[in-house]
Amino acid sequence: MSLKFINPIINISTKLKNSAVFIIRLSFGLLNKKILFFFFKKFFYKKIKPKIINFSFIYNLNNIILDKGIILYFNKPKSYTGEDLIEYQGHGNIFIINNILKNFIFFFKNYKIKLSKKGEFTKRAFLNNKIDIFELNLILNIFKLKNNNFYLK
Repeated sequence: MSLKFINPIINISTKLKNSAVFIIRLSFGLLNKKILFFFFKKFFYKKIKPKIINFSFIYNLNNIILDKGIILYFNKPKSYTGEDLIEYQGHGNIFIINNILKNFIFFFKNYKIKLSKKGEFTKRAFLNNKIDIFELNLILNIFKLKNNNFYLK
């Protein structure tokens, strides 16, 4: 049985410390496709094709360019979480990252977007039957090793 989450979640998927590139991951929950495509039009000014690397500028709500980078769109159910999911890969400048996050959150505030908690994308993947209990256990063990400083850097 699949559990569907209504609200979108967003977060940075990379470490911000000394990073040249960052990834923002956004899982759309059960938002309507029309909202999703309006989102693409508003922030990227182009049609984003699923499972294809899309190079684009990213704009804020005032049509000012914030960054240029790569957008990967995975449509449901073929994404990690089982929901429509977008990954934006851009320049690792903390000012740019914060501006992009603020714009995404502002745009989706009416849809109750929130910053994800640690492991929430994986939790959605498990509850939406995208990963099984063995894969979940493997991921949890990796986190345990990393937190106990046994993880090789």
